[in-house]
Amino acid sequence: MRLISRNKESFWVEVTPHHLLLSREEHGDNVYASVRPPIRDRGDVEYLWRAIELGLVDTVASDHAPHLPEEKPDAPGIAGVQFMLPLLLTEFERRELPLTLLQKLMCENPASILKSGLRGAIFPGMLADLVAVTRECYDIKELTPYSKMRVNPYSDFQADYRVWLTVRRGEVIYHDGRFPADGGGINGIIQE
Repeated sequence: MRLISRNKESFWVEVTPHHLLLSREEHGDNVYASVRPPIRDRGDVEYLWRAIELGLVDTVASDHAPHLPEEKPDAPGIAGVQFMLPLLLTEFERRELPLTLLQKLMCENPASILKSGLRGAIFPGMLADLVAVTRECYDIKELTPYSKMRVNPYSDFQADYRVWLTVRRGEVIYHDGRFPADGGGINGIIQE
């Protein structure tokens, strides 16, 4: 961590949900957890969480790899972007980390790095990109995966949050298990 902290102005640090949630001890033999770089030992997972706590991580980003089930044994990558937010909200709360930190890691910082001035926060004049979650405890295996990969390494996880609504540029693109919009919403600016 000293190397990162001494050179923090020279690069960004990104971690993935699977490197924060999966460990070799618990998931190493699961073909659906095959990814590059590979998942690591529990100690390495805790190291990443410590780096988040110390402010050394800039973003948490998915590495969604939607292989067909028959392709997976030979294709590294994790399917599970739809589980990212519920599982990370649950883990942040379990670790007593502020949910505002997760918002910064998944919204504000990526928008800043990509110089997307109208995204990453909720203020008048910003693009209306919003996600609403409900407090609900459930097993991940209860959800229908929206990826062409119908299985994922998170099937034995529980989440305490469910994505209820997704708004992109002011248009509802997901609501309570359905995709009612065609993905448009070009004029969605947050009003005062």
